[in-house]
Amino acid sequence: MTAPSDNADNPTKNQHYVPQGYLRNFSTKDQIFAYDKSERRKFKTNVRNVAAETYFYDSDELEKITGDRQFIEKYLRRPEALYADLVRGLIESLDAGTFRTIKPITRHFMSVYMILQMIRTKEAMLFGHHMAEAFVNMTKNAHRDAGLPPPTSEHILAGQSTAEIARDNHQLALLDGGHIKMMAGIIYQHIWVIKRAYQDEVFFTSDNPFGKRPHIKGGWRSMCGIQSEGIEIAFPFSSRYLLSLYERTHFKKMAILDGCVKDLWCSDNMIYYNQFQIVASTRYVFSKMANFDFVEFLLNDQPLHGNPERPRVKVM
Repeated sequence: MTAPSDNADNPTKNQHYVPQGYLRNFSTKDQIFAYDKSERRKFKTNVRNVAAETYFYDSDELEKITGDRQFIEKYLRRPEALYADLVRGLIESLDAGTFRTIKPITRHFMSVYMILQMIRTKEAMLFGHHMAEAFVNMTKNAHRDAGLPPPTSEHILAGQSTAEIARDNHQLALLDGGHIKMMAGIIYQHIWVIKRAYQDEVFFTSDNPFGKRPHIKGGWRSMCGIQSEGIEIAFPFSSRYLLSLYERTHFKKMAILDGCVKDLWCSDNMIYYNQFQIVASTRYVFSKMANFDFVEFLLNDQPLHGNPERPRVKVM
């Protein structure tokens, strides 16, 4: 994909890892409620102020290759715009009662968009950072167990820091169209069911909207991969609608619902799906409404989820 042109003298400073166009579907006139899990506080703000960091995607290396320091920021604009138009039409048909089934073109594009959203977040970069740290620790432990002198982290990572490794890998993943297409093909094959929120309750979203839950325990394996047997994926696309994806082997009895919309029938259903966002989020949960009582309840019960620096990788 060719990045659109932009004025180099007016660079984008506040770069979103969850697009404003997506967040607007959880807002009222661009105003959204946010809950900071780390500081245990809620606040109201504009969508432009959340799920973003200063020059988040800027890269010296990409500037050397492409001549554009903000290549990725511009590269992501086209799928963001296409997604906003597609979902607007989908929501309109759902609200009007004219929705019949998820069309193949909608399924295809949303598959690509969801994978991009999964990859582009700060959470994905933090996971990469923790993976690099785990690799360093495993290498040092292997040398120790073999009675060899421990190597330095710089030697193991060829002079780079774990943060630099994570950033480079994050950018490469975003630009690897073949890998994105392959992963999109995996979730395209899952069972897709649209869930409509119960009564006047709303779905949460977060700074990491692509939520996953394994339904099979795999011993040393997390079973959290997008292709893992028993994986369930939850992706809210507005305060009223959420897309549930189910791996076909474990959930084969649900195949009859593929492409359909189902109404949730109690508050417990809403709690179940909103929990995906609370657990998956790096730090912030977002909502159209100011009620975050369940977020506080869950964090009191499982405080680890409130720590942005919580470990992402377990080393055996």
